[in-house]
Amino acid sequence: MTLNVPISLRTHDDGGAPLFNDDGDPYVDVAIDGEDIGNQISSGLQGHLTVSGCLVGDINDFLLGAPLDLAISLAASQISAQISSLETAIEDALGALWVQGSAPVLDTELTYDLHPTAIEHEEEGLRIVMGGLLTAEEAPCIAESEVEGSLLTVTDMPAMSATVPNTLDEYHAGILLSDDFTNQALYAVWRGGVMCFAVADLGDSALSTSYLGLLLGLDSQERLDELLFLGEVPMMIRTVPEVPPQVTFDGDHDINIIVEGLGIEFYPMMQDRFTRLATVAIDVTAGVDLEIDPTGALAIDLHLDTDHLNPRVTYNEIAPDLNELLESNFGGFLGVIIDTVGGSLLEGMTIGMPTFNGLGLTALDLEALGSSPTLLDFLGTYALLGQTTGGESSGGCDGCADSAGCGADGCAAGGLGDESGCGGEGGCGIDGCG
Repeated sequence: MTLNVPISLRTHDDGGAPLFNDDGDPYVDVAIDGEDIGNQISSGLQGHLTVSGCLVGDINDFLLGAPLDLAISLAASQISAQISSLETAIEDALGALWVQGSAPVLDTELTYDLHPTAIEHEEEGLRIVMGGLLTAEEAPCIAESEVEGSLLTVTDMPAMSATVPNTLDEYHAGILLSDDFTNQALYAVWRGGVMCFAVADLGDSALSTSYLGLLLGLDSQERLDELLFLGEVPMMIRTVPEVPPQVTFDGDHDINIIVEGLGIEFYPMMQDRFTRLATVAIDVTAGVDLEIDPTGALAIDLHLDTDHLNPRVTYNEIAPDLNELLESNFGGFLGVIIDTVGGSLLEGMTIGMPTFNGLGLTALDLEALGSSPTLLDFLGTYALLGQTTGGESSGGCDGCADSAGCGADGCAAGGLGDESGCGGEGGCGIDGCG
C-alpha cells in the first residue's frame, strides 16, 4: 500500500517577512494536509476480482469496498494523529538548514541568507530545495554603473536521477547549483567592491613605472622618458569592473566565468600625487575544474585565457599616440603580472576535505544540466562516499625561512613538527628553524 502525504513549507509570512520562532531564530513552518492523503489501493485491486449483475456481485462490491475504505480510513487516521509531531520534527530538522549571517571578504561585508523552500520525495531519492540571497552595500568604485541586478534565467529544475545524468554511474549524494543563485552571489561580490583592487607592489617589490617599459616595449622607451621626466617613480594599478561577472556551466570547464569590461587603470606618481595615465578595458574569461585527487583533497584547477582579452584603451589624455602599443602588448604584460602575483594559483591548489569517522568524498562528477539541451543552467555535482583521509590543503608551511615556507620565527614558535613542517620530512632541520 502506497500513501501520498502532501507536505508544504513556508519560510515567510503573507507580507514577505521571514518567520521567526519564540527564540528569535529563523523558522520553517511545515504543513501536512491530513485531509488530502492519497492512495493507490483501488487501482491496485482493479481487475483482480470481477463479479456483477447478481446478489453475489452486490455482496462482493460491499465487502470489497468496506474493508478498503476501512483500511484507508485507519491508515489516514494514524497518520493524522502523528501529523503534529511529524511537522515539529521536520521543522526542527529544516530549521538547522536555515543559515543567516555575514562574512568579510577582503574589505567588504557580505550578508547571506540560505533556507529550505521545498521537499521532494521520489523513487530516485529525497531532495531538499534551498533558496538563498547574498547582499552587500554598494561600493564607491561601482557607483556609476547602471547595472541593477544579476542575470536571471527562469527554467524548471532538472528531475532527480538514480544515476549520474548521461551515465550509469552511481552516486551517494548530489547538489544542483543554479546559475541564477551563482550569478546573484557574484553580483553581490561585485556590488560590494570585492573586485576593485589597488595594487602598489608585486610580491616583495614595490610597483614602479619600470613595468610601463615592459608594457610599451623598448622602442617606446624614449617616449616614456619624455612622459616620466623624473625617472622611475612609484606606480599604482587599479581595477574597476564595469559589470558583474557571469557564470555558465556549458563551456569548456566545469565552471566558466566571464568578466566583460574590466578596467585596468595606471597611476604613476606625478607631481607628488598618483595621476591616472591611462585605462585599458579587457574581457576576462576564466575556467574552474574540480575533482577529488588521489589523496582525498578537493583539487581546483584555474584556467585564465590571456589570448582573447580584447584590450581597448578607454582613457589616455596624456599620450594617445601610445594607444596602439598599449592594446597590442597588454596580453603579454598581464601574463607577467599574473605569473608574478598569482602564478602558483594557476598551477592548481587543493583543499583538505572534512571526514566523519574516516568517511568522506572519494569521487566527484560534475555535469551541466538543464530543462533543454540549449540551456544548461544547472551544475550537477555528484559525489561518492568512502574511506578517505580527506587530503591536505596546499599553501602550507612546507619549508623554513624561505619564499615557499614559513619564517624562522614562525617555525620556532609554531610547533610545526609534522612531515611537511619544521624538523620534519620535507621541511628544514630543527637547528635551521631556530
